[in-house]
Amino acid sequence: MSIRTIYIVVFVIFTSCYHAKKKKTDLLPLLASDPAPIAVTVLGDSLSFRSNAFSLQERLGTNYFVRNLAIEGRTTRDWLQEINLVFESQVNILVIELGTNDAIQLSAEEYQKNINDLIMETQQRSDARIFLTAVPSTEETSIRDLYNREI
Repeated sequence: MSIRTIYIVVFVIFTSCYHAKKKKTDLLPLLASDPAPIAVTVLGDSLSFRSNAFSLQERLGTNYFVRNLAIEGRTTRDWLQEINLVFESQVNILVIELGTNDAIQLSAEEYQKNINDLIMETQQRSDARIFLTAVPSTEETSIRDLYNREI
């Protein structure tokens, strides 16, 4: 039960005690009103782009609004330059689904720094909860090294 619902219940109980002439159902529709959907933003690359943010909207239902900011080919470096797009709308939950392109294009050190910078920027600009997907680590300095070795 949310804080808003608790306040409404207390308000209904309080007002019904002092306004006995009013019907108890006058304020009950307030309890049934839907709160604003929880805003989920997916910051991603081609994996989340092609999967329509992993079908989160369908999976989470109408209590959530999923905004898919995924763009094919994006890296953490790209998103650091365009982080303002994330905050053009309300963000309650930020899902950072990046790393596949980074693994090929960036060093592991730059990827880690960029992810940390994205998280810090989000924390400074909002109260959004952050969910971070992880790229499997290798013993190489980056997957780019493995990719280049295969070519």
